[in-house]
Amino acid sequence: MFDVRAETVVRRPQAEVAAFCADPENGPRWRSGLATVRTISPGRIVAGSLFEVGGRILGRTRACTYQVIAHEPGRRLVVRTGTPFALETTYLWEGEGPEATRMVLRTTGQPRGLARLTAAAKGRALRREIVKDLRRLAIVLEFGGAGR
Repeated sequence: MFDVRAETVVRRPQAEVAAFCADPENGPRWRSGLATVRTISPGRIVAGSLFEVGGRILGRTRACTYQVIAHEPGRRLVVRTGTPFALETTYLWEGEGPEATRMVLRTTGQPRGLARLTAAAKGRALRREIVKDLRRLAIVLEFGGAGR
């Protein structure tokens, strides 16, 4: 099992950062390796919503279906996938004054079968990806704006 956590401060209001990150369609703009996102469940994101992402995930090209486990708009989002192994990602947003947001991204994983042998290495690789993604998110939102 691995448990990876990273955080950053984005110089944008909490509502803007949370809305941008909670919209799966924005994933390819800031998540490394994501090439495509397809929303399966119509309407706004709520617990039970499904979406599929495609791209290079942990070094392999694949497609994964995610389910929203919990969503507190503007504050918290939890998503989970079961393939190729169980991953759960939690997004947390906390205000750092009126114009800044602390974002925490935490992913836990439970590899299955032989993948358990490489869990520690996958956890380290995932942490590097998450740190890079959070830097990219800050650049996109601080210099490009969520609507651009």
